[in-house]
Order: sequence, then structure tokens, then C-alpha cells
Amino acid sequence: MRKKARWQLLVVLGLFFFSMAFAPSKHAQALPDPTTEFYVYDPSSTLSEETKSFILSVNEQYELTEEKPQIVVAVVDSLQGETIEEYSVDLFEKWEIGQADADNGVLILLALEEREIRFEIGYGLEGALTDSRTGRILDNHLDYLSANDFDGGLKEIFTEAAVVVNEEYQYDDEVIFSGYPVDTTQYSEG
Repeated sequence: MRKKARWQLLVVLGLFFFSMAFAPSKHAQALPDPTTEFYVYDPSSTLSEETKSFILSVNEQYELTEEKPQIVVAVVDSLQGETIEEYSVDLFEKWEIGQADADNGVLILLALEEREIRFEIGYGLEGALTDSRTGRILDNHLDYLSANDFDGGLKEIFTEAAVVVNEEYQYDDEVIFSGYPVDTTQYSEG
């Protein structure tokens, strides 16, 4: 009898671990798919068409470079009970932001319900967009976010992050921001 109970316990434990190993990720249905434009995810229309066009234009210029960095802006209604750290990592990985060999992607994630914002940076750009640097970028534009001007805030945050990426790869700001007037001096470290 004792042998039979142990055998049943092993079978139950085996089924449990098997089901855990093949269970769908906790975000399998919760995480959105990227848009066809990829660089902007904004189903709530928080961003103006001008800001979306600017983000797309900068990333199109990046596509013409050797390194092909990517800066994606995502606005989600809710984190669906997850922390912003977990959500941003999972979204960054699901969307495969940045080039695989260079891991040079940047995700700027805004969760509207939680009123939280976060950068997720690929290892290839962590030297340029450090935690302290991204913290300063967010602090620099906190007034926009506090006033619920998410469009203006995200545009400024994106622009400052792009200036840092341009410095890292020694890209010409005028080429990357082609057609858009950007005063890069306001974003200088110093």
C-alpha cells in the first residue's frame, strides 16, 4: 500500500511539472503584438500624428545605418497586474527590439492606468543609456507627464534618447532628424 501511494504521488508530481513546463507564458495573451509600423504602439491614440511620424522617421533613418538601432515607443492602457519592470522586459523580448547581434534596442513604455513610464535598454546600448542617464531623461520631462501631456512628454523623451543613440554611434543629428527641427543642445550632458 505504501509503495502504491508513493507511485501515485510521483505520477501526480510528474503531471504537475509537465503541465508547468508546457503551460503558456503568463503574458501569452496579455502582451500585444507590435503594429505593422513596429516603432509605435498606441491603440489609445495618446500620441499625435506628428509625434508618430517623427518616431517613424527617426527609426527609418536608423534603418539606413550599419548598426540599425531601434527606439520603440509603446503606450498601453494597463500592465494587467504586472510590474512595469516585468512587462517591459517581456514586451522587449517578445517584439525582439534591436538587432539580435548588437542587442541595440530601446523600449519606452508608458502605462496609462498605472501612470508609470520605463525604459528597457538592450545590452548594446546600456553603456550610453545607463540607468542614471535614462532617469535624468525622464526627470527632464516630468512636467509634461505630470500635466497629462503624454504626447509632448513622450516626444521629448524619445528625442533625448535618440540624441544619446546618435552620440553613441556618431550619427549626424541633422541626418537622423531629417526634416524635423530639433535643438539638440538642450539635451547635452553637462
